[in-house]
Amino acid sequence: MNFHRHAENPIFPLVADSWRCDVSANADVLLYQDEWRLYLRGNGRDLDGGHNASIGLFTCPQDSFDGVTWQEYAGNPVLTQGEPGSIDDFGPLDPSVLVADDQLLMYYTAVRQGNPLNEQSPSGRGSSWGHATKSVALAVSDDGLIFQRRGDDAVVPHFAAAPEVLSWNDEYWMFYSALNEIGGTDIHLIRSTDPFRFDSSDAFSRRVFSPGGEGSWDAICVTTPRIFRDNDLWYMVYAGSNVHEDTPWCFGVAASRDLVHWTRYPGNPVFERGNEGEWDDCGIWYGTTVKVEDTIMTDSIRYTVVGLLQDPSRTNR
Repeated sequence: MNFHRHAENPIFPLVADSWRCDVSANADVLLYQDEWRLYLRGNGRDLDGGHNASIGLFTCPQDSFDGVTWQEYAGNPVLTQGEPGSIDDFGPLDPSVLVADDQLLMYYTAVRQGNPLNEQSPSGRGSSWGHATKSVALAVSDDGLIFQRRGDDAVVPHFAAAPEVLSWNDEYWMFYSALNEIGGTDIHLIRSTDPFRFDSSDAFSRRVFSPGGEGSWDAICVTTPRIFRDNDLWYMVYAGSNVHEDTPWCFGVAASRDLVHWTRYPGNPVFERGNEGEWDDCGIWYGTTVKVEDTIMTDSIRYTVVGLLQDPSRTNR
């Protein structure tokens, strides 16, 4: 299993003087009614030049999906930064969207202002990317076009980031990144029968995926899990690094039958950031993977990885 870059990359380039003039990254994709929807994190600037984050929407009709051609929603962004003093007054990152009870639920990483991008991390390996300011929050929508925050509190308090939420066996399963004892990140899991309430206390949260160990390509962090199901197996595409807690350089794949016990693909990593000087030479985060039946090629399957987009303001290698 290996992925290759599409010739038309980047699919979502930066757009000057827009909500994504600085960053265009971290896409989440779902099929909703008769169209594919892609929710994307963007970074823009306030009138005074300060940075902020928001989430926008792109769509494609189901019958013409190719993973590349998307129409931007005219009302973007669909979720903007919170009020001053709120848990996401810098803005929302890392969307994970699902449908529950006829509503679209968007779980996201909430980041406070004062995000210490250049703060020295506890491990001394470079920027901690604002660990102390991150939590997981929730916004809801009736149509997926405008989202409203559900309450003022985090669903999972800090440090928690990069949620991936899915429904299976009458439960909601939330995977998220959390700091570990070595100053890197693990992937944790919490489950709930109520998509609006998750208990992340030690009694209910469990670590289900950890760095690969000394000498491995993912020895420091495993993060931004994206999970899909195929042929009775669950697959997780995750980002990892042996240098940074964030700014991962590679994607790996792991498989599971129960969403709890995961086995790494022996051919990992399956994808790497670009070479120095290329548009994606900094880091790659969301390996959002979509399985599509190819009506032209009978029953063959293709996998399209979207959202391999960097933040050009990050230059640590």
